[in-house]
Amino acid sequence: MKVVISVNLTAKNPIETGNNVKTTKLFTILNAVCEANNVNIYDVKDKRRFRELITARREYCYLACKLTQLTERNPFGNSLAKIGAEINIDHATVMYHKRIITNWLGIKGYKLVKKFEKIEKQLKI
Repeated sequence: MKVVISVNLTAKNPIETGNNVKTTKLFTILNAVCEANNVNIYDVKDKRRFRELITARREYCYLACKLTQLTERNPFGNSLAKIGAEINIDHATVMYHKRIITNWLGIKGYKLVKKFEKIEKQLKI
């Protein structure tokens, strides 16, 4: 039996830039990451474990947590469960992917920083 989880794609993440407040949706982040990795959104949501798909899932989890996670400063954010439900994974896997990317970003000279800057620029954040 397959259970469908309702995901609130309209959850807002207020980002203060002067007088403007911008919002980011989970689907928009997923779309930008899939476009940057040249993979299909439906393949990322599937359970297959090809390297390109896992890379896209990791990058999505990191960026979604960074841009939309529920915190004290961001009461409109998404929980880890909602972030994971967008690509059919649980909250523990979201935390794992986030930790892996955070460790990779600590490596000096790693090119992932430029990729994330490009994706965030595409999201206009």
